[in-house]
This record gives sequence, structure tokens and C-alpha cells, in this order.
Amino acid sequence: MKTSITTYPLLILAISFLMRTTTLGTEAITNAGSTPVITDNSPNSKIGYIFTVGSSDISVFSLGLWDDNSDGFSDSHDVGLWSGSVLLGNVTIPSGPSDTQIGGFQYVALALPLILPSNEAFVIKASGFSGSIDAFHNSFGSGPVFSGDIASAVSLYQSDVWGSPLTVIGGTPFVGPSFQYNAVPEPSSIMLLLISVGIITMKILVSRKNRPNRLVQLIAGRQEFR
Repeated sequence: MKTSITTYPLLILAISFLMRTTTLGTEAITNAGSTPVITDNSPNSKIGYIFTVGSSDISVFSLGLWDDNSDGFSDSHDVGLWSGSVLLGNVTIPSGPSDTQIGGFQYVALALPLILPSNEAFVIKASGFSGSIDAFHNSFGSGPVFSGDIASAVSLYQSDVWGSPLTVIGGTPFVGPSFQYNAVPEPSSIMLLLISVGIITMKILVSRKNRPNRLVQLIAGRQEFR
């Protein structure tokens, strides 16, 4: 019994599909927009926005911050993702240049991906701008462009402690923070893929079990020659 030439590529493709939630995917903000670029000297200022996930669940695997001129940050900045008053995950964007620039944003991976359910609202915000020369887009003018998986977003501002609620000021979102994510496959799709991987794996194992021993073949060949 021989393994089909397409078996191994299919297995690799299936495993790769299952691993998508921990690999590079889609940026929440695809264009930072053309709002004025400013700095903020307000004490303890935090900027961000409240956003609503679209019709499909998403898996967020990194948080990031817009880097003016893409030349690195003068100061480090914390970026957090919240559900109401609950901090789901956060990262620290280090100062200095970075090799993780994507679309003008610098990203840092979360310890574990976060599943955000469809049609629910979340808050993302960044801190560390008080007295910093690191700039961001304010909430006036032409705002950022979000991916199609984000239904809506409204600008928020906070000049208090990290964990307190932000004030909704309206307008386009501060840019500011962003995140990377992958779409979460439907449960039926995952089950079908797991079954397919199982069948392919069993086929490979059976093929190896039924494969004649090479040494036995060589001995048999020599005996026939004699």
C-alpha cells in the first residue's frame, strides 16, 4: 500500500490551518488616517478607543502602537485590552527602534491569544504619553481605516489611573493603539479538519506498517539471483 503523493502536503496544510491563531494575520487598523499628530502633556494620560467586533469571533495575538515616522519610541508604553473594567491582556512596547514594524505600528505578542466574541465591545488603550515626545493622531479629521472584521470604533481618553474607565469623547479613534488578529474558524470547520487530519495520519501509519522491510527485500533478491 503506497501513500499518495498528495498525502503529506495535505497534512502540512491542515496542521498549518489549525495553527493560524498563533501566526501573523490581520491588522485591526489598516490605515492610520490623516488626523493631526500631537503630543500630550496631561498627567497620566491614556488614549484609545472602544471597538465592536463584527459578525465573526476573532483571536487577538498581539497588541501594538502607532510609531510616528517609524523611527522607534522615545519612551516605553503599555498597551492593554479590556472588557469593561476587566484587563484581558497587556504588553509593553519598548523604547528605541524595532524590527516588528508593520504598517506604521510596532507590535508585541501577547502571552496567549485572546478570543473576542462577535458583536461585543472592547476597549484598547495605551499609556505613557504624559510628558513624552512620542506623538499620536488625535480624534479630529480623517480617522483610521479598520479591517472589515471590526464593526465600529469610537475615541476614548483617560487622564486617571490605568484601571479606571475612559471618557468617551466621540470622534475618530486615537491612533494610538492597535492589534493583530486572526478570524476564528467555525466549530464545524475545525471538526471537519480534525477528522481529515486523523484520516491522513492513519493512512500514513498503515502505509508504513505494511511497507516491506528493505533488508528482507535485499536478501530475497540475492537468493533469486542465485
